[in-house]
Amino acid sequence: MDLFVDVVFNLPLRQAFLYRVPPSLAPMAGVGKRVMAPFGRRRLAGYIVGVRGEAGVEELETAPERVKDVIDIIDDEPLFDENRLALYRWISSHYLAPLGEVIGTAHAIEAEPREERVFHPTPEGMAAEDRDDLPGRILALIKRKGKASIRTIRRSFRGKAIYAALSSLKKRGLIEERTYMRGGGGRRERVVSYTGKDVKGLERAPKQMAILKRVAACGEVLLEDLRKEFPNLHGPLRALKDKGLIEISSREVVRAWEDEPLPAHNGTLMPEQERVLERIREGLGREGVFLLHGVTGSGKTEIYLRLMAEVVSRGRRVVFLAPEIALVSRLSRYILARFRRVALIHSGLSKGERLEQLNAIKRGEVDVVAGPRSAVFMPLRDVGLIIVDEEHEPSYKQEEGVRYNARDVAILMGRFYGCPVLLGSATPSVESFHSAMEGRFHYLELPRRVEGRPMPVVRIVDMRGEKRELSGILLRAMEERLSQGQQVILFINRKGYCPTIICRDCGYVYKCPHCLIALTYYKRRRHLRCHYCGFIVDAPSICASCGGYRLRPLGIGIEKVVEEVERAFPGARVGRVDREVVRKGERVWEAFDRGELDILVGTQVIAKGYHFPRVTLVGVVAGDQALNLPDFRATERTFQILTQVAGRAGRGEEPGEVIIQTYNPEEPCFRSVADHDYRAFYEREVALREEVGYPPFSRLINLIFEGRDMDGVILEARKLKERLEGFEGKGLEILGPGPAFYQRLRGRWRWQMVLKGKGEFQPALKEALLEHRPSRGVKMTIDVDPVHLL
Repeated sequence: MDLFVDVVFNLPLRQAFLYRVPPSLAPMAGVGKRVMAPFGRRRLAGYIVGVRGEAGVEELETAPERVKDVIDIIDDEPLFDENRLALYRWISSHYLAPLGEVIGTAHAIEAEPREERVFHPTPEGMAAEDRDDLPGRILALIKRKGKASIRTIRRSFRGKAIYAALSSLKKRGLIEERTYMRGGGGRRERVVSYTGKDVKGLERAPKQMAILKRVAACGEVLLEDLRKEFPNLHGPLRALKDKGLIEISSREVVRAWEDEPLPAHNGTLMPEQERVLERIREGLGREGVFLLHGVTGSGKTEIYLRLMAEVVSRGRRVVFLAPEIALVSRLSRYILARFRRVALIHSGLSKGERLEQLNAIKRGEVDVVAGPRSAVFMPLRDVGLIIVDEEHEPSYKQEEGVRYNARDVAILMGRFYGCPVLLGSATPSVESFHSAMEGRFHYLELPRRVEGRPMPVVRIVDMRGEKRELSGILLRAMEERLSQGQQVILFINRKGYCPTIICRDCGYVYKCPHCLIALTYYKRRRHLRCHYCGFIVDAPSICASCGGYRLRPLGIGIEKVVEEVERAFPGARVGRVDREVVRKGERVWEAFDRGELDILVGTQVIAKGYHFPRVTLVGVVAGDQALNLPDFRATERTFQILTQVAGRAGRGEEPGEVIIQTYNPEEPCFRSVADHDYRAFYEREVALREEVGYPPFSRLINLIFEGRDMDGVILEARKLKERLEGFEGKGLEILGPGPAFYQRLRGRWRWQMVLKGKGEFQPALKEALLEHRPSRGVKMTIDVDPVHLL
């Protein structure tokens, strides 16, 4: 009886495809394994999501003889089981994303398998006489090595007609071609081992003898170690291999874990921390969501670490999510100080390092997995706790491919594992806090800083009368702090020297030709750059429009703030941290932590979870920068980032001060920040959202249409609106279509349409969206707004 499988591909395709499994491969087929299968004119790797017999094919009214065969089954063990497949199906349904893309996103670390052509000599080829033409030399190479890949042959005969030569050798029956699957393994190391063969005739080759003695003494030696001990190793090693005295093999690097006991951490907790810890301990072993709302510096990290230790001591495992790589790196110091078996997963690691960590997780050698949003998909077994630090951060939302929110997926994972999920933040998202107030989450609060330290004093500075970017009040406060040997942080959430350059004669603004967005000016590099498509052009000296010379920077960025600080305090040691210097950012953090820098100027990366006891002053250069963006969460984002960056001040023995510069000092958001009053902010914000019907009182889907022909994009958006009009008035409101905020990006025009529903969207509406096929040249992206999956 033939076996058939349903296969999905990591492509924007909604359906699964049916394939037959050849009898030779049938014993290996199973849900969760990857297959190589023909797809049109290509051969692609796909995922098995269903297995069926001939009866199952007849149900599909498909003639079995018309079904194509899979070429190969890639994996010995499945990447996922039926339970996890159910989770992927749910994510696919909720985010209206193709199942293949969901699985591809969850298993992105596994190397994309590739086919490798390898040529073996036939018995006739082994017996053939050597010839000096190209086919003869290629055959000699294959015979000498026993087999040779197409890459090896290309490398050995650069610029030669190797394909014609290989074809000739195959037709003559001197070689045979086999296809192997490559990819999916971790880092590998080459090992030299002694075969045990009797040593004769090496007396005249002292270097070979020395190498062989070294290998024989240990049984096997890493090739890398031999190279350090013996210069010019290649020739002697090859001679030993040809004589059959040694073998050179490759194996996967297996991480060695240290067994030494770690120092105990028995510091005293505050009563509030003890109560929070006890509440969560009571919830271990069963599903549920806890919202830990603790002011900055209240000791949330210590609670995380003690809970992790509790879970690990019970023989279970922990997933710890942080919003950014930089924060993962900082928090990993605390985690690694208390736990040995830790896997750090993030894109800053090399491909081999990520695979090494993944394979250690699969082998059950890891107790704690820490990383940004992708770490939520790690195949950790027997999870006892999931922690989402800074749960309010928008970076938990994936903005490309499958647009999932890792916080919400973590809550779903808690159900999957039957374990609690702990959301932590000093500024919870409005949706999270509303869920806690409605009783869907367990609400826990840490209203005070550790050791009774006071919250920083926050001053709002009106910039409407100031002529420079740094107010006199801020400069005097900086001078006072520096004179006392204390440290200062300045926050400006804008890259470059300034947002753009403008001509004072004609008003011309330099914009990206592909994105219709003003180009950011970088003074030190003397160029203008688009942060969306990467377009770069040299900074002009004359206006491209009128030929005038009065070109002036417009606005302020981090480079300009650094320049102003260095001018005002020439003796101060100034550091800068933003995404432009992210590679050396860790060195800047360490220098600041050691007191080797006096002033740190940074973008939003400095606002998240860092602890610098010497910082007593934080200055916010442009507090209202994001306040008026066309986003219903703009006020919430502003409150969160200002509260978080203000929390960097006064975390040591000395009290802290925060100065926020703004052109809108009457804005209620700033008053809530100054009063450290989250509830006042929340009550205003949630009342406004209820009035206009935005989350958490509704659900949103943003449909983005893009293409190179603007008329085609507009027509496609209007066509879909007409199709969806039948759902209006049934709990659905359609906003738009209209131009997106960034109307053109990377040469493609963009329009958007927002669907707003009071509850769960109707299945018929979801089906209509999934069935809609945009016209050729137009891409439609479905972006489901984050919403808690409870």
